[in-house]
Amino acid sequence: NVKPGTEKYLYEHILESRNDYEISMTGRQLNMHDNDVYLHVIRLAQEQSAGQFIFFKRSEFLRALGKYDSDREYKDLLQSLKKLKSATIFIGKGKKGEGFNLIDDISWDNEKGYWFTLGSNLINQFKIAPKKGVTLNAKLNPKKPLAGAEIDGISFIDLNARLKIKK
Repeated sequence: NVKPGTEKYLYEHILESRNDYEISMTGRQLNMHDNDVYLHVIRLAQEQSAGQFIFFKRSEFLRALGKYDSDREYKDLLQSLKKLKSATIFIGKGKKGEGFNLIDDISWDNEKGYWFTLGSNLINQFKIAPKKGVTLNAKLNPKKPLAGAEIDGISFIDLNARLKIKK
């Protein structure tokens, strides 16, 4: 696991590669806590429209992750959201490709709550029927920044089946 504060900055770090395309990431290296936060972000965004602001109270968010209300946990939550906002995924090779942030927008007010939006790439890929839900038992592979996380059996980094390059 990557210890908080020791993350590397990755620039077009290749996560997966095939002959026809590759998936890369630019941003601070993510850790298991970031993974848990992101899986819950996706859970909150299920069945929402792209660009729709989604509101949550930080104490409720932490409880959903099995964490306690504390200044340290609040700080770690905001840090993870900022890292996820700055993380950019690129898919493509050669003359075609696309890029997107894991979180499009974030806003926070410790008194009122937090808001975020996800873009159409992610909303469309993770549209999950409400009855199916999202499990939070996934953990990151410490040797690969995003590998290993799954959302109800959909590999977080198995984007080759989910995110298609527009031809």
